[in-house]
Amino acid sequence: MFLLRLCDSFRGEFELSVVVIDGRNGLAPEFEKLDISLVYLNCSSIFEFPKAVVRLRRAVKILKPDLIQSFLYYADILVGLSAINRNIPIVWSIRGASLAPGTRKHKFLIQRVAGFLSKFIPKLIISCGHEASIFHRKIGYPSKKIVEIGNFPSNWTKNVAAESIFKYQDKPTTFRVGLAARFDLGKGHINLALGLCQFIHGHKSLKKITLTFAGKGCELNGSLETELNRIDLVQKLISDGKLAFEFQGQIFEDNLGEWFESIDLYFMASDGSEGFPNSLAEALTIGIPSISTPQGEATRFLPPEFICSGTEPRNLMEALSSFYNSTALEITEQFSLAMEGMQQNYSEFEIKARYRSSWLSLIR
Repeated sequence: MFLLRLCDSFRGEFELSVVVIDGRNGLAPEFEKLDISLVYLNCSSIFEFPKAVVRLRRAVKILKPDLIQSFLYYADILVGLSAINRNIPIVWSIRGASLAPGTRKHKFLIQRVAGFLSKFIPKLIISCGHEASIFHRKIGYPSKKIVEIGNFPSNWTKNVAAESIFKYQDKPTTFRVGLAARFDLGKGHINLALGLCQFIHGHKSLKKITLTFAGKGCELNGSLETELNRIDLVQKLISDGKLAFEFQGQIFEDNLGEWFESIDLYFMASDGSEGFPNSLAEALTIGIPSISTPQGEATRFLPPEFICSGTEPRNLMEALSSFYNSTALEITEQFSLAMEGMQQNYSEFEIKARYRSSWLSLIR
């Protein structure tokens, strides 16, 4: 999503072309709306990687770029192998701080291969945050090539009213919790649901908590709902009317602001792979009270009392209990400061200026 936002912001300043590793799915239709040149490599598996290298070489010959910026490990490696003999500056991007526990072994291998190639291929490596750069230095990325530039979240401050119930009522008995992330290993959807179940058990005065999910795989009758339906405790609390789920599926920026407006609390439950947590940053930018596991830049965004001590359901429950016991005045004051910090340190103007400076230093 950040790459889409970055392209949208720069399309009047640079002539942009976007190469999509697989086919026309995911965010590809959103890029098409920006009237940006798109190239599809149609590489759907690692076994098609050699063909993708050949296709990308052909595309580079036609496009004749002054600079290539890639995102994510597969793209970094693919770009490096495709343009290794060309006199074109290559910039890699570090998006995550680690890989989640239980990640398939081949992804760890890809990560290490990228670490080895990083010494030779890119001229510059842009890390989305400090924690991400620390982790990647440990696996071989050269410190002298790394520059830290965060993301800029969407700015809905003018048209989204973040009227969280926690800002005007102590210990509300009914509220809505939101998580925006694709249903994937390391994003913590199930842990968050279990943590909420434990929280409900410990607070008998609660009438109902609604947990709303937005993201790929979070559709009604989708894979997340299937997994949650297998948990007996979840089903019991739903039957008792204490817990409810909403499955929104993938929401793009036109409607994401409305979704944020509908929640009282944002909860980032990730247990790995986060670098710059975009959805958390967006929630804070518009002043939505938020809790997070200690992943990536979250520890820089949030005050310590709203960071979980770990990533297990019990840790999430304890953090929510601590938040719940805060007064509305305390919550309002803390998140007014968090909102101000996000708007000052991660503005579109600031982040664009740093990307522009980094790119132009290599082109000239």
